[in-house]
Amino acid sequence: MALFNPLTFDWSDRAVVLGNLAILAGALLWAASILHIRAHRWHSTPFVLIPWETLLATVLLAPIALAAGPPTHLEWTPEFTPLLLYLRVVGTAVAYWAVATASRHLPAVTTSLGLLATPVVSAITATLWLGEPLTLQLVVAIVLVLGGVAIGVTDRVGADRGRLDSLCAWPHSPAMADYHATADTPAPSKAELLRALRSSRDEVVALISSLPPARLEEGRYESGWNGRQILAHIASIEWSYPRLIDIARTPPSEEAAPPTRTMKGGNDSYNDRQVAKREHLTVAELLAEFDQNRAATIQAVEAADEALFARRIRSAGGVVGPLALVFHQIAVAHVLGHARDIAGDTTDHG
Repeated sequence: MALFNPLTFDWSDRAVVLGNLAILAGALLWAASILHIRAHRWHSTPFVLIPWETLLATVLLAPIALAAGPPTHLEWTPEFTPLLLYLRVVGTAVAYWAVATASRHLPAVTTSLGLLATPVVSAITATLWLGEPLTLQLVVAIVLVLGGVAIGVTDRVGADRGRLDSLCAWPHSPAMADYHATADTPAPSKAELLRALRSSRDEVVALISSLPPARLEEGRYESGWNGRQILAHIASIEWSYPRLIDIARTPPSEEAAPPTRTMKGGNDSYNDRQVAKREHLTVAELLAEFDQNRAATIQAVEAADEALFARRIRSAGGVVGPLALVFHQIAVAHVLGHARDIAGDTTDHG
């Protein structure tokens, strides 16, 4: 209300009324665009599509501009040309690419809050560069906008952190243990681990298959991933679980630290790369990949010696304990926790 104050409008001026209605219509279209980008099933990237977007906008807006009046005479001065290039490249193509990319990977509320800073930057720039007066109303508006952005962002960060913390506390299905290792958690036997791997596979497939497609496009947590991207993580990381057995086969060293291996570039970087590689895959294809990789995991566990599962290891994510326990917590509890988060299960399971 401070920046867009109807009390300051001249309601008798038709042009003023139509102009402000156009501003409100533009805001609604921006909101619709953010929601569409967030839910859209992408077959290309915003960077590739931006030229086509600007071409379509030119085709639609050119007739409107010509109908509004005769073409303006342009003087191609040394000052005008770089300004025009800046407007077209940085102010249009790069800006829309950045917004589209952010809208794909961030929740709609987060993107909207970030865009609220646009009029603040414009007001400050106009004051410093163009010498426009900095009124009390403008200062109040800037403070309110920045305060709203800060409150919204910190509240969402706290909500996401709470979701991650609650994920670890869920008492999952009877075949599961809590994801984080504790010293008094009993390790499952090889037979129990195999049953847990099979039952958790069936639960994941049944749960994801029962969800409507729109649910999988909703934002969840972890770097702005939506449900389908979390499923891509589940499917891609599954192939690495038999490597836990390879870690257990590593000859013990003289150091007290258990054997371990790390992902190239770190866990977060590796996960982001694997999810990005599967951006084009459908839910059915991701479930098929998960099922195939889980079959390989089960086969690797079946082929391993029983005694191997008592050896103490450390996973790439830092979970320490006997192989059987670490395997159970990562390949069963971790995966089921992700699947239930895809479904949006935020109820109290305890």
